[in-house]
Amino acid sequence: MAFSHDVKDELIRLENRTDCCSESEALAALALAARLTPQGILLNTTYPSYAARWAGQIASLSGAEPVLRREGGHHQVALEDADACARMGVLLERYGFDPLTHALSSASFATPCCRRAALRGMFLAGGSIGEPGKGYHLEIISRYEAPVRLAARLMRAEGIRPHLAVRQSFHMAYLKDGGHLADFLRATGAHAALLSFETLRVEKDMRNAVNRVVNCDTANSTRVAHASARQLELLREMERTGGLSVLSEDLREAALVRLACPGLSIRELGERLSPPIGKSGMSHRLRRLEQIAREQIRPHGTVHVDPEPGSEDDRIESE
Repeated sequence: MAFSHDVKDELIRLENRTDCCSESEALAALALAARLTPQGILLNTTYPSYAARWAGQIASLSGAEPVLRREGGHHQVALEDADACARMGVLLERYGFDPLTHALSSASFATPCCRRAALRGMFLAGGSIGEPGKGYHLEIISRYEAPVRLAARLMRAEGIRPHLAVRQSFHMAYLKDGGHLADFLRATGAHAALLSFETLRVEKDMRNAVNRVVNCDTANSTRVAHASARQLELLREMERTGGLSVLSEDLREAALVRLACPGLSIRELGERLSPPIGKSGMSHRLRRLEQIAREQIRPHGTVHVDPEPGSEDDRIESE
């Protein structure tokens, strides 16, 4: 997912302006994605640059340098110094951290800057975004339910409405709305990615709008063609069997104009009458002619023309 990589690369390069934001980002990521083991604190990531970023934040908070390792396709950040882990434990207690559920207190990240830093940390540690050209999808996942619910609460504080789900053994907060996804990028500070996303979103919406118009025009043209062919077949059969002679003068005039000018629209046909009538009036006469034609022709078994599925009124009025 190239776009997801671009977003994370931008956020990894982003500098936190205050120590509290750096702390919020690191601890939110810890709650979401790190594991507490007898040896210490361990976080896995596929991004080596994020491993270095989080290691620097943890070193600043704990007073000890974490160990960086490569395990398969993952990069590990391990804080194994006992004293440093104890200092991290004291810090986490201030946030109401529960080691079993990884829950943080509801008062965590109350200020807007720290709230956005926490969302940034959660996305870097356990988030991804689908390619905007294929659809809108952002998710933050964790093996722990509590931090995912915290992520959802932080999003709602930014006016973003996420959905919650469970996929296999993982909990997930996700977005499917393009506007909310744009708000998330804005809140976390991914402004270059936001500009790219909005450009792609406008292009996609424009293509969809054009396709809808083209499809609608094509469908209308098809309906008009079917209606015209149906009317002509019925009227020609009436003409062959002498059915036009029993029509009232206004209906006979409408039938003759339709027969003489099969390619004209309903509005243009109405203008050929004397006196001219509008589209609605001409549509009414054509509907009446179809009804009379079926009543005349079907008893003799001469021709059988079924109307197209849907409303005849809608088909004729669309011409």
